[in-house]
Amino acid sequence: MRIRTKRLELGPVEMDDKDDLVKILNNWEVAQWLIAPPFPYKQRDAIDWILKVRKDHEKLSPEHFGIYLRDEGKLIGAVSIDSKLKDNTWTLGYFVGQLYWGRGYVFEAIEPLITYARDHLHVRRIVATVDQENVRSTRVLKKLGFKYEAAKEGQYPTRRQGNLVDAYYIDL
Repeated sequence: MRIRTKRLELGPVEMDDKDDLVKILNNWEVAQWLIAPPFPYKQRDAIDWILKVRKDHEKLSPEHFGIYLRDEGKLIGAVSIDSKLKDNTWTLGYFVGQLYWGRGYVFEAIEPLITYARDHLHVRRIVATVDQENVRSTRVLKKLGFKYEAAKEGQYPTRRQGNLVDAYYIDL
């Protein structure tokens, strides 16, 4: 499954993109804000994750997508909507390489993913947690219509040794 926007294409990640993935996630400016990917990020980590995403895309309703520049076919990040929570509440995760910050790519990738989640996965609520100092990410979530829910302690510690994250939600 592929989701296309004016400048981006969301879809399965190709094995040829593992070097780009490693480069993006080995940049501390990116990795410090993330919870799940290991740091440092190794080739084996990239291969494992790409295989997971490709397997995810074998089903009719994938939850993990690479973010590609449409014109260049270059991987610049990833976005996911994950069904780990109860009550049909899903979690949103995303990252974009530092070279691509400040260009609106995160917003452009998440907006159609929300529509896809509502229309195809029948998601009713999405939650995103953000390090309290990650102003850029907070700004994107608010622009997308996410509402502040609460500061949560210890649930999702950040790599920056922070123990407090802000939770935002959007009801669909």
